[in-house]
Amino acid sequence: MAATACCFCRRTVDQVTHLVQGPDLFICDICVDACVDTLATKDHGWRERQIDYLLRLRNRRTLASPPSSNEHPENRTVGDNG
Repeated sequence: MAATACCFCRRTVDQVTHLVQGPDLFICDICVDACVDTLATKDHGWRERQIDYLLRLRNRRTLASPPSSNEHPENRTVGDNG
């Protein structure tokens, strides 16, 4: 079986921190960072829109499932399960 690798840079799973699997391909965290930097450079409002989207998503999750009494949602990061 061939080693799982990023379809953009061909780094293998042991050469990166994260390897995200799509339907037919993988992309590594290094290439994702490069994509984010490219989008932010070409579209100056892009990063702010992404932050706004993530905050709205977090608020939606907070409203859908209220935190326990010892959990403060403002101290959680997006995607944090605990």
